[in-house]
Order: sequence, then C-alpha cells, then structure tokens
Amino acid sequence: RKKELATVTRWIEIARDLGAHTVRVFAGNAPREVPREEASARVVDGLERSCEVAARCGVLLALENHGWLTE
Repeated sequence: RKKELATVTRWIEIARDLGAHTVRVFAGNAPREVPREEASARVVDGLERSCEVAARCGVLLALENHGWLTE
C-alpha cells in the first residue's frame, strides 16, 4: 500500500514536471476475502491522499471505473 501510494505520488510529480494535466489511476485489487466495504474504505483513503498531492501539483486524477472495486 505504501509502495503504491509512493508510485502514484511519483507519477503525479512527473506529470507536473512534464506539464501534463491528468494522471489516470486505478482503484487496484484486493484479496477476495477482504470485505468489499473494507477494500472500498482503503481505496477512498488512498485516493484522498493522492488527491492532496495532485492538488498541490496542479494535476487532475482520473479514476478508471472498471474492475472489482469500482464496478
């Protein structure tokens, strides 16, 4: 989880440095044994953290709307 958040942060910074306006992100995957509500809460937390970085960098995050967690 920390590694994934660091990766998103890095790509947001790269986008800023290149003058890109948007970074596309995915909700990711969770083990099927993790309740959907818990997995969704993790996604929301990660997106909130990533959105804070994106806002500081002037970059928009675009969430893909396919996959188990975002269907």
